[in-house]
Amino acid sequence: MSDKAVAKRPRGRPSVYRDEIATEICDRVAHGETLTAICRSSHMPPRQTVVDWLIQNRQPFSSMYARAKELQIECWADDLLEISDDASNDWMEREGRVELNAEHIQRSRLRTDNRKWLIAKLRPEKYGDSVAQRVSADVPQEPQDAYTILLQIANDPTQPAETRLRAASAAAAYERPKLTSSINRNENVISIGEELDRARKRLQRGEGPIIDMEPDGKG
Repeated sequence: MSDKAVAKRPRGRPSVYRDEIATEICDRVAHGETLTAICRSSHMPPRQTVVDWLIQNRQPFSSMYARAKELQIECWADDLLEISDDASNDWMEREGRVELNAEHIQRSRLRTDNRKWLIAKLRPEKYGDSVAQRVSADVPQEPQDAYTILLQIANDPTQPAETRLRAASAAAAYERPKLTSSINRNENVISIGEELDRARKRLQRGEGPIIDMEPDGKG
C-alpha cells in the first residue's frame, strides 16, 4: 500500500489512554459539560472507553474526574443565576410588534428546573429541599405540634393573606384549653365560625396577631 493511500485513510477515534485527553475531559466536566457531550468531539474517545478507564480506576484520571464532577455541580448552580438573569431574548419583534417570547421563557424555565433537580439530587446536603428543615442534633429544639405551627403561620405578616386565613381556620378547629375566645371564654373553647370571622377582620385592618392565645384567660 502506498504512502499516499495511508495518508488518506481516515483516523479513528482514540482509544488509548493519554494524560492530555484525560486532563481535557476533566477540565470540560468541571466547567459544566456532560461526559456524553464531551465524547461527541471528534478527537475524544468514545464514552464507553472513558467509562472503562473509570471502572479500571486508572489514576490519576479517576481522582481528577471525581473532583471535576463536584465542580460540575457548582457550575450548574452558577448557571441558574446566569439563565434567570438573561433577559436578552424575552421579547421579540413580530410583524412590526414587540411581543413576549413565551417559548424562550419556557425553555429557560425548563433549563433552570432541570439543573435545580439535578444539583438537589446529586448534592442534597447542600442544595436539597430538606436542608432548611434539618435540625442539628447539637441544638436542643422545643417540640412544636401542628397547632403551634398553624398559629405561627396565621400570625406571620409576611405570609399571603389567603395562607394566613387558611392557617387561622385550621387553628380554630382545634379545641385547646389555653386558647381563649371572647365568644366562649367561660369554657375556654373556640367558637370556630366567629373566631375565624374575627381573624378575617383583624387581617383586613392590618392588625395582629389574628389568633389569640391567652394562657391566663385575659383578652
